[in-house]
Amino acid sequence: MPKSDKKECILFQSVNRLHTMEAESHKNVDMFLNELMRYPVFQLMCAVAKSDKNMPDLIQGVAIMKR
Repeated sequence: MPKSDKKECILFQSVNRLHTMEAESHKNVDMFLNELMRYPVFQLMCAVAKSDKNMPDLIQGVAIMKR
């Protein structure tokens, strides 16, 4: 590999917030676990929540895949 003046770029990501929820039922967790048995892979992704939208805007290209 030829030498160059360009420096290597290293991307580091860290989860720095933790949300504890006290749901009234286990419905959402049960639904997630049922789908995880069907499709044993999911991604953790960054998103921006906006008050005028029902769904958050996903930040494309930045994800952690879990298998």
